[in-house]
Parts: sequence; structure tokens; C-alpha cells
Amino acid sequence: MKAIPPAERGLAFDLLHARILEHEVALENEWGGPRVGFRYGAHRDQAINVWQVILAREYRVPAYWVRFGELLVDRSLDPLTVNRAEGLDLAEEAWEKAGSLHTKTPGLWLLGAHAQMAKALRHQARGEATGLTWKTAEFRLRDGLTAYPREASLHHGLGQVLLEQAKERWASGGDPTGLLDAAEAAQAEATTLDSGHGPGKRAQADIHALRAEYAWRRGEDPSSHVDRAEAFYLQAMPEGPSNAEAVLGLMRVLQIQARFLLEQGRDPQPAFDRGGKSIDLMARLALIRRVQYLRLASGDALLLARWTSRTDPRQAELHFDGAEATLTKALENVPRSHEVRLDLGEVNRYRAMARKAAGQDAEPLLAKGLALADALLKERPNWPEALLLRAAILRTKDPASAQARADRDAALKVNANLAPGWRRQFPEDKLPVP
Repeated sequence: MKAIPPAERGLAFDLLHARILEHEVALENEWGGPRVGFRYGAHRDQAINVWQVILAREYRVPAYWVRFGELLVDRSLDPLTVNRAEGLDLAEEAWEKAGSLHTKTPGLWLLGAHAQMAKALRHQARGEATGLTWKTAEFRLRDGLTAYPREASLHHGLGQVLLEQAKERWASGGDPTGLLDAAEAAQAEATTLDSGHGPGKRAQADIHALRAEYAWRRGEDPSSHVDRAEAFYLQAMPEGPSNAEAVLGLMRVLQIQARFLLEQGRDPQPAFDRGGKSIDLMARLALIRRVQYLRLASGDALLLARWTSRTDPRQAELHFDGAEATLTKALENVPRSHEVRLDLGEVNRYRAMARKAAGQDAEPLLAKGLALADALLKERPNWPEALLLRAAILRTKDPASAQARADRDAALKVNANLAPGWRRQFPEDKLPVP
């Protein structure tokens, strides 16, 4: 394309250029690109610039506004994007422009929903109320389904929105069962309309994985949900762009099984062995720069460290080192990530517990974990997970800590669904069972 002189580059050239860049983005995403920084962001941002040129030449084609808007939504989800709110405002404007041109293609409703979903996720990441954003996204998709009741992408989008609403309901202490059922029905319909293919299978796996997580958090055996999630993830892996997300999802749900085994006093290794049989080395290597993968790899190492600390402290230290190093690598990509820093605090906490049980000095590790928890709560006050992290660290330092009790109560006031997990760790608190 560089061979074509700038003076001869018209609309057709720009459209081809945009499609090539978007193809690069899709390929990088399919093969597990990091989605932040690196080439993924560069190609995406170049595509946005090209679409701006295209729209300056020809603004009357609704599909152009839809493509432009979707790329803006994608950029708003990049943790390294500085002004994400501005991008979402532009995406909403693109949606309105496309609608004003009287198009009724499914892509219009999808863009409208995606912009609202991105806004909601942004609010959630900062610990803010999402307001009506999820409902607005749901309304736009249902509006689209009125016009296109057999459009698989709209059913899939609706299932995604319902799943996120289920997560939010759980996080506020509510029962997400009804929303999970509705999300599963929407994804099953999407898969049927896609003749058994498409993203619906992986989305159904995500729903079963979430059921597994919630069962484990309630103190129940998640195994049946893990089995169903695993089956759907294995079906989704050959589905091209779903491959990377399916691999990550399978790793995540098998980690839940490993957590359950560990809490039962059993070796978590069999859960990891299941993943080893299903996920080949090349798939893991393709994901190695992704923050989600690094968090999961660290979580696996932490579980192994907790298990081996009982019988082989030296091996446990190696696992603790691996867990910490992996999260440090993740922070190089997303230095502001609340979730990664929370994970690092958990590593320090459990390592301190192992040191204390071995009669060693745990104070430096407790201090590091406490500093992380304090910083998180300064940035995101009343975040239940950070409150419970700080409470657990303070309890390790002083079992009678009044601040630990206050943090625990504040966290469980926000999300009572976390109470069973605390009860299992600290049965001496004798929290009432609802």
C-alpha cells in the first residue's frame, strides 16, 4: 500500500487500509494478544484514525459510523487508554449518527449496547454505581431483537448483558440465579441460530464457570458446574476468535476446582492436570503476555505454594516466588490495576502465614500486604475484597484486632455473599448463618 502515492489515495484506499488494520487487530486478539499496549493498541488506534479520514470523506454510510464506534468502544476498554470517558462519548455520538441515517442493521443495536456496557464496566472498575447503564444496554438489544428475532449476535449480546447484571447482583449481596438462567437461555438461542457455532458456546461456558465460582464461595462443591463449564470450553476452543478466551476461561474454572480441593485438605494438582491435558503448550505461550493469563498463572502458583507449605517449605517458597514474579510482570502492563494489586496482597498474606507457621519473621510480608490493601482502599473505598484482605492481614498480626472486625463487617455489609468464605477461614468469629 505504501507504493500508492498519497495523491492517489482515495476512499477505496482508505477502506482497504482500515480493513487490513482491523484484520491485524482480530488476528492478534485471536492468538491471545495482550490487548493493551504492544501492537494490538497501535493497530486499533491506526484504524480509528483511518476511519476518521473515511468519515470526513463520506459520512452518509451508517456502517462506517458503526465500525468507527466499535473501535472507540474497544479502545475505551484498554486499561492504558488515558481518557476512556471521552472515547465512549464519541462512540455514543457515532451510534446516534448511524441511527440518524435510518439504518436498521443489527450492528446499530450492538454498538449502542456495547457503548453502554463499556460505560458500566468502567463504573464498576472504579467502585461506582452503574445506574441504568446495564438496563439501557439491555433495552437497546431487546429493541433490536424486536426487528431481528433470529439474529444470533443480538441474542449473544443480550446474554452478555444479563451475565454482567448477574455479577453485579452477586457483588451487592443479591441472588443472581434468575439472571444467570436468563443469560444461559439467551446464549443457547444464539448457539442454535448459529447452527451450533459462534461465541455462544464459550459464553455458556462462562455462565457455568460463574455458577461454579458462586457455589464454591457459598461453601458448596462446585464440581458439577466445573465439569459443564469445561465441556463447553473444550467445544469452544476450535472456534477461532473464541480460542484465547476459552483457554483463559478453562484455566479460571479449573482454578476454582483447585481452590475447593485445597479447602477440603486435598492436593489441588489434579485440577491443574486436567488443564494440562486440554491446553497445549503453544496455546499457553500465545497468551503469556496477557494480564488475565498472568493473574491465573500466579493464582495457580499460590495454590501450590499453600499446599506444599505444609510438607515442603522450600518448594513452597519457589511457588511463592513464581506467584509474585508473575504478578510483577502483569503490573508492568497495567500498573494501576486494582485486581492485580489485590492478588499481590493475597500472595504476601499467605506467604506471611506460611512463614509465621514455620516460626519465621512474617512482619515484612504483612507490612507489604497491608500497604497494598491500604492503597487500594484509598483509591476504591469500601471495596469488599480489599477490606477483607486488610482484615485478614490484621487478624494475622493480631487476632483481637478491632480494625479487622470493622473491615470485615464493612465488607460483608456491602456483599453478604462473601460471608461463607470468611466463615471458613475464621470459624472462631462465629458469624451467624443466614
